[in-house]
Amino acid sequence: MASNNFKVFAGNSGANVLSQAQFEAMAQLPSGFQTGIAQSNQANKVWRQSSIIASMIAQFICDQTGRDSIDDGTVAALEANFIAALQAVGRIKLAASLNLYVATTGSDTNNTGQNAGSPFQTIQKAVNVAVSSYDTQLHNITVNIANGTYPNPVVVSNPLFGGSTLSLVGNPASPTSVLITANNAHAIHCGGGGNLSISGLSLQTTGSVSGIPSIGILSDGNSNVTITGAMNFGLCAGNHMWASSGGNISITSPYSITGGAQAHYFSGSAGVITIPAAGVTVTLSGSPAFSVAFAEAIQGGNISISSAQATFSGSATGKRYLANLLGQINTGGSGVNYFPGNVAGTADASTFSLYS
Repeated sequence: MASNNFKVFAGNSGANVLSQAQFEAMAQLPSGFQTGIAQSNQANKVWRQSSIIASMIAQFICDQTGRDSIDDGTVAALEANFIAALQAVGRIKLAASLNLYVATTGSDTNNTGQNAGSPFQTIQKAVNVAVSSYDTQLHNITVNIANGTYPNPVVVSNPLFGGSTLSLVGNPASPTSVLITANNAHAIHCGGGGNLSISGLSLQTTGSVSGIPSIGILSDGNSNVTITGAMNFGLCAGNHMWASSGGNISITSPYSITGGAQAHYFSGSAGVITIPAAGVTVTLSGSPAFSVAFAEAIQGGNISISSAQATFSGSATGKRYLANLLGQINTGGSGVNYFPGNVAGTADASTFSLYS
């Protein structure tokens, strides 16, 4: 249970306070106490009036958010928690996991998204509803995406209220049947501490965003993205996957690559890309080309993928790996030819970068 530091002063039954009628008739009420001695029951009534409101607001924060109301002399945390409590009042509290539905034949204005017969038209609409309308109370929300081509990017800029995971699920048996194409946008961008699971999708991008070639999956801002089911990465203008600014991308399922990119794995600025468990096969078709490297880690980024967890089937053209500016690529001793490519990889030891 959340803790409330803000207590009611003189709140007990029989406390030494004026009655409400006496308080409202008190001569000092309009102008306050003047120089002299105030009666204790008058002062106690004044303190109770202010403290009971403070205690009520603090308890409202605790009840609606599950967060503590701490009296540490600062305002910022209390204000943030109060805003969260106000937002929670208008949210639907989930008692079980929730499914939302998207189809190219749906409507973002006329449908509820609550069942397959009334789907939203865009994935972004379902994401917005999930993030803004529900208090999950630790129950997950899954966005079920029907077969089709979706020419709109997906942005997850906040975590679900109440914790838990937001899942985007297309067609894991046939990922190429659910295609997200993004022009001058990243296909899927998870930031702001979001927690996103994706499966059964195919991603393609063209163009750029603020001078950065468009990315397939971007995880930044201390967010977490997990690939939990089959995926396909088609041709992308930028990287297939990019983890930076504390973002993490974790891969737990086999997937395929049918198009090239600047890099398949790119990690920078304390981002991490990892395959944490065995049994992941990455299948490459048509020898896709990677203009920078298949795996690239720079500026403190980390890629941890080894032959004990992942197997690459098929071929690619381009440099196998590139580590620079404190970048770390850890393959568990899988060798310099582990990643696909037809050009030897490089790791710049002079910038304390490592391939191992």
